[in-house]
Amino acid sequence: MKVFKFGGASVKDATSIKNVADILKQYQGEEITIVVSAMGKTTSRLHAVVDAYFHQTGEAADLLSEVSAFHYDVAKELFADEQHPIFSTLSDTLIEIEWVIEDPVQDSYDYIYDQIVSMGEFLSTRIVAAWLQASQISCTWLDVRDVIATDNTYRAAQVDMPLTIKRAKQVIPPLLKSGFVLTQGFVGGTSENFTTTLGLEGSDYTGALLAHSLDAKELRVWKDVPGILTADPKRFDDAILLPELRYREAVEMTYYGAKVIHPKTIKPLADKDIPLVVCSFKEPSAEGTIIKRNAKDVTSPIKVVAPNQIVISISTGQLDYISEQHISHVFTLLFEHRLKVNMSHHTAVSLTICLDDTSAVKSFLELVEADYIVKYKQDLTLMTIRHCSDELAVQAREQHNPLLEKRTETTYQLVYSSNE
Repeated sequence: MKVFKFGGASVKDATSIKNVADILKQYQGEEITIVVSAMGKTTSRLHAVVDAYFHQTGEAADLLSEVSAFHYDVAKELFADEQHPIFSTLSDTLIEIEWVIEDPVQDSYDYIYDQIVSMGEFLSTRIVAAWLQASQISCTWLDVRDVIATDNTYRAAQVDMPLTIKRAKQVIPPLLKSGFVLTQGFVGGTSENFTTTLGLEGSDYTGALLAHSLDAKELRVWKDVPGILTADPKRFDDAILLPELRYREAVEMTYYGAKVIHPKTIKPLADKDIPLVVCSFKEPSAEGTIIKRNAKDVTSPIKVVAPNQIVISISTGQLDYISEQHISHVFTLLFEHRLKVNMSHHTAVSLTICLDDTSAVKSFLELVEADYIVKYKQDLTLMTIRHCSDELAVQAREQHNPLLEKRTETTYQLVYSSNE
């Protein structure tokens, strides 16, 4: 049994969905569970609906109409018969959002976010499943909330692995006897039947959870890139494809900001030694990159660039030491705001941290400024170079004039102005 995951770029329009069907035709007869993301930029568009509804700007209905029109247009391009059941199915799914935004705001932002934004995956999988069936590809649509069990931590739900494994083994194998099983990424469900999400780009993680639960032969993630490269080819001319990668190297890359795979994806696979194949839906016959336990060591430098960073310097004033108590307090606030530290440095009298500059940073700063002297700089970029030689580190330092830098035996990080 294998698990395939198709991201938003692979199902962004009718042509792309037809391409997915063409790829899957090559695998007919195999036992494959397919995980599909929301189409194109749907997640961002539904996020805007949530913002408008929660803040009562009066725009929520219009923004939802745009999402609705987009999906209906894709369906119309695929299905000439406007009496096809897909159109009533889409209507039923969209009504679930309409019901939410018609009522007064009574719930937390994170809860509302999960109930609305998760619908992007249900819209996309309904369309893709219908097209596969119309293309004579046997496929059963599955509501992933019947399998992925989570707690009530909305927008970052924690998975109940024992229950998820039990459900997956009960539900999915019987369905595979009739053909492919197609389900949603990014989404889970609570014991009270509330919808949760697993964090942005969480569809890769869904694929890993299902592969782990079903003891799959592999997880294959279909992307718009040929595999995992040593750098973003849009930024660096010397980027090359890595044919294979160890689990640990992949974890390091995702931690430092590489966007090819979700950071949580690796562990469920590594726990059962399940390979992860990253390949291109544009060139489905190409081998891509395989991530596995016994891959060859990487020697080429790997460059990961993370824009939109903020560097925050925290001190107590009066030349007081930054103690373990101060550091613990700051990191507790970071945890409560779900902020990940990308880089840190502290001296006797100050603690400096580098973070993704998200909406949560503002409220974090307000709390920190109540107890400490705080200085910060925005519009920054963090570059991490794995397997960095001394010569390459010097070149990077001279090119970017870093505001903050850190060097270990295998990794060099530098933060610099994004306006360079």
